Amino acid sequence: MIQKLNITKAFRNKYLDWVNHDLISMKFCCDGKDCFLELVFLTDPHNVFVENLSFIEGGDEHLSDDSNDFFPMFHPGKDFVDNATDFLNLDPYTIVKCFGNLITKEAADLISDKHMNEVM
Repeated sequence: MIQKLNITKAFRNKYLDWVNHDLISMKFCCDGKDCFLELVFLTDPHNVFVENLSFIEGGDEHLSDDSNDFFPMFHPGKDFVDNATDFLNLDPYTIVKCFGNLITKEAADLISDKHMNEVM
């Protein structure tokens, strides 16, 4: 069974004018194996884009499925709502670097420049 939570409004409320204006729908989803986003854009409203979230590190080592040192942040063994909340709590720089299609180019440039100034 796939659990789905529409987080479009919450994402838009957090990022306001920075959100890609073509983004129609964003759903946080988990099945028995993975957590992922389902995205729909105005430019192709009949196509649902799926973004697997397993590449983002920072999760609980007790939920890891393998013996390497990579612990995914989003894991189907974790509470579904907690996973969705963790996604919405990602910092803007992570959103820009991991999901280039969610934020406008202008906002992405601003966020990246600010991050680089803080790092240096």
